[in-house]
Amino acid sequence: MNSNGYFDTKAFMDALDKVRQERQLSWYQVGNEIDAQTGFLTEMLKGKRTGMNVHTLATLCLWSGLDPHPYMKKRHEEEV
Repeated sequence: MNSNGYFDTKAFMDALDKVRQERQLSWYQVGNEIDAQTGFLTEMLKGKRTGMNVHTLATLCLWSGLDPHPYMKKRHEEEV
C-alpha cells in the first residue's frame, strides 16, 4: 500500500510539550493522567519512536485539546 500522507509526529509532540509546560506538569504526571507509560511519551518527544496508534493519538488530543489535522501532511509537504 502506497501512502499519500503522514502524521508529523515531531511537530505534534513539540506542541504537546508546550501544553504540558503551560500546565506545569512533568511527563510522569501526564502519563498518569492519560494512563500511558512515561517512557513512551519521552521516547516520542526525543524522536526515538516515530509512530503511535490511533487510540494513543486520540487520548493525547483529548487531553491536550490539540487538533490533529494540522499535523496530517501530504507526502509532497514533507520536509527534506
